Amino acid sequence: LLKIFALPEAYLLYGPGEDPVAVWRAVSERGLEADPVSREVMYRDYSGLPLQRYRDLAQRYLPYTGDLARCVDSTPVDNDLLVIHARGVFFGENTIPLSDGANKLNPHHPPCTLYEKLVNTYGFKRVTVVHGGETEHPCLFDSVAGHPIKPWFDGFRERHPLVEFRAMPRSHSLESLIADICVVLSAAHLAHSYSTFSQNLAIVSRRARHLYGLSSMGNEGLFPRPCQRSGGLVQTRIHQYETPPDGFNGTRAAVLDRFWNYPKRLIKLVGECGGESLPALPSLPEPTAQPQTPPTAQPEPPTTSAASAPTPATAPTASPAAKPPTDGGTDARAALLECPEVAQGIMACPVDWQPKEESLLLWQNGAGTGNKMHFLVFQMAYVEEQKLRLANFSTLIKGYRGVFLQIFALPQAVLFYGPGEDPAAVWRAVSETGLRADPVRDERIYADYCGKPIQRYRDLARRYLPLTSDLAECIASTPVDDEMLVIHARGVFFGENTIPLSGWADKLNTHHPPCTLYDKLVNQYGFKRVTVVHGGETEHPCFFDSVAGQPIKPWFDGFRERHPEVTFQAMPLSKSAQALITDICVVLSATHLAHSYSTFSQNLGVLSRRARHL
Repeated sequence: LLKIFALPEAYLLYGPGEDPVAVWRAVSERGLEADPVSREVMYRDYSGLPLQRYRDLAQRYLPYTGDLARCVDSTPVDNDLLVIHARGVFFGENTIPLSDGANKLNPHHPPCTLYEKLVNTYGFKRVTVVHGGETEHPCLFDSVAGHPIKPWFDGFRERHPLVEFRAMPRSHSLESLIADICVVLSAAHLAHSYSTFSQNLAIVSRRARHLYGLSSMGNEGLFPRPCQRSGGLVQTRIHQYETPPDGFNGTRAAVLDRFWNYPKRLIKLVGECGGESLPALPSLPEPTAQPQTPPTAQPEPPTTSAASAPTPATAPTASPAAKPPTDGGTDARAALLECPEVAQGIMACPVDWQPKEESLLLWQNGAGTGNKMHFLVFQMAYVEEQKLRLANFSTLIKGYRGVFLQIFALPQAVLFYGPGEDPAAVWRAVSETGLRADPVRDERIYADYCGKPIQRYRDLARRYLPLTSDLAECIASTPVDDEMLVIHARGVFFGENTIPLSGWADKLNTHHPPCTLYDKLVNQYGFKRVTVVHGGETEHPCFFDSVAGQPIKPWFDGFRERHPEVTFQAMPLSKSAQALITDICVVLSATHLAHSYSTFSQNLGVLSRRARHL
């Protein structure tokens, strides 16, 4: 430990106005009463510290030794390198109990295929594996039960000839350990294991910008559901993956099979948090896009507490680069420019995978406009991840007649073609021979895809839901206004006397924002203009002018009196198609949008190319 951290004999804490030398002199002369706290109390009360608080303490009180600091400082920042910590695990004679600690082979350890998924997804050009522990790591095994086998990482190297691969030598020498620690602390991108060693180094590191690991860490270590329980880190983004142990048992054969062959398609990104100041890191599943170049690590900032962030006094302004004069696009198919027509209404989209000769007939969904949108996006996520050749929109177009087709310029079908394929020739072959129908059911689409990361959802929505030319031109002709708050206030349904408060979005329940939220936003950010878009079954309560037949003063009338400096506009409540298109134009033109408990405004907020703050 003392080869890693330059620990002092003691830390003396002194407060405002105190002279540290005088304080130490007094302490040396008198001594101090010993605090009687027990180790059990420490663990009980402090093991759940927020991660940023833990990092602040670790970076303050665990300074690197001079040798280690020089090693880290002399290592260039490499944003194309993924460093993997693969903890060695212990095997028994025949079967292994899987619940008795981090040094046993259990489902909290990432499978080898997670590392391949990360390389496929983010396009890392270099991979370095740091491994230690009681034994060799299964991804590096060259024999099992005395029989030689091909190590998993050898196969990885063959599948990725362009990726430079290095495995640090496994040794229990002190020099080897320090070299491993230097590699881990120098990493901008680190895949940690089920190990307090790599988890602690990730926290104390001043270089780490992206951490990758499993969310199912039980209650051990520093990462028991870090986004949900521990609040994330200010300067580091945590990416949590999940590997459900379906059909998993404790035999050596089953355990090794899980390590080596766990399906990459089942490894789901289930949570991300922290690192809000970092450039966005795309999180696209393997089949859907070319590998992405990871972001450049930022200069090492001074450590600050998340609690010390100032409260904004004025409305956050969208950067000039984020608001070109024709933001939203005048081309009706701006989102599908990379997908030219190969036949009337048939869009051919290039992909970096080889499509299989199957098609999906997209189902219609009879719910409202918002539900139609997310059902379509979920289905396109399935099409891409299953690498299907064709997505057939014809049934949707028949079922979504009317307003939906005045919003989106849907194609008849989307055809996918892979590297080296000629889209015209592919379409000719599909037209002549047909395709096998994929049999997936809509229930599975909802179950598997409703939890996709929002950025992934946005990428899909923008690609496959191009706006009609009329709507795109309306947005393009609307000036960007960073001092306007657009509010979507969904009308709610009232029964005869009382309303149950646990129904869906069209019931009056606690998921709807109170009117006073809008007052708070104007007070906090200083918006100078407010526009309210409202629709649904009835008027919105913030506009009620009577209750039970008794006239009342609408809440928004009081708002206008309290804020005479704010220009207020309420769009007319109407169920006409033209009024709806006008409302959608207002929402999609907004830089600042307060959405309601409604898939309508939530979908538009995600789809929008103007929205900067939701």
